[in-house]
Amino acid sequence: MFRILQFGHKTEPLAKEEYQAIAGNSSIPVGFFVKPSQPWLAATPDAVAKDENGHLYVLGVKCPSSCKKKDITVPYLTPEKIS
Repeated sequence: MFRILQFGHKTEPLAKEEYQAIAGNSSIPVGFFVKPSQPWLAATPDAVAKDENGHLYVLGVKCPSSCKKKDITVPYLTPEKIS
């Protein structure tokens, strides 16, 4: 496996765990989704997150190796706004 891909493969599960800890949501691994009414439209999310009220959210995790030694802040993804 390429070194660039190895970083994401190794760190994405950790990022998903961190999301669950911050948001307090559980997540369910999923596969390939196809919209029945438009079968050419599909997605492959990393997981579906479920909050305490039963609401489902698509979860896509990305850990680019170019950010390996950087602190990343996303102002609109604060714990208050995630949960």
